Amino acid sequence: AISEQRGDTGRAIQLYEALLKANPRATFAALRLAELQATRLGNPARALEYARAARNQDANDPRVAHAAGRVALRAGDVRWAYSLLQDGARKLPEDPEVRFDLAVAAYHLGRASEAEALLQELTRVGSNDAPRATAGRWLALIRAAAQPATAAAALPAARELLTSDTNALPAQFVLALAAEHQGN
Repeated sequence: AISEQRGDTGRAIQLYEALLKANPRATFAALRLAELQATRLGNPARALEYARAARNQDANDPRVAHAAGRVALRAGDVRWAYSLLQDGARKLPEDPEVRFDLAVAAYHLGRASEAEALLQELTRVGSNDAPRATAGRWLALIRAAAQPATAAAALPAARELLTSDTNALPAQFVLALAAEHQGN
């Protein structure tokens, strides 16, 4: 963890792998390896291997379902991510991060109305936490992407979201629709 905080991803991976070798039930190490492979190393196949190992070790833990679901989503296994995040949301119904991630997975699967409903609910409940604020941005962009005439007006919001999340699908749709509308 210290190596990871210092930005030494290679060393962090070595340490987590050693921990996992010494204790194959070290779910935390498997999840950290999955996250690092998915985000810092761009290795979705290895990320999914570690996420599956963690899930197999702790199949009933909703936090493991959530973490593995996030990794699966980043790694491109959207169906598995959706399944994991549904499980996590059932067991942690009040956790806004789990519900937000479920909405993202639903949207990636083409379940826009489900994603909208989850995001709308998130914007109405809870405090001014990050998932609530992000849910509001996603919701506005999903609505803008559904109405091509409004896509150009949503361009600043889309660009802003893409600076923090390059995989924000509704922001990508808004950019494409605006470009199409402008004839580019």
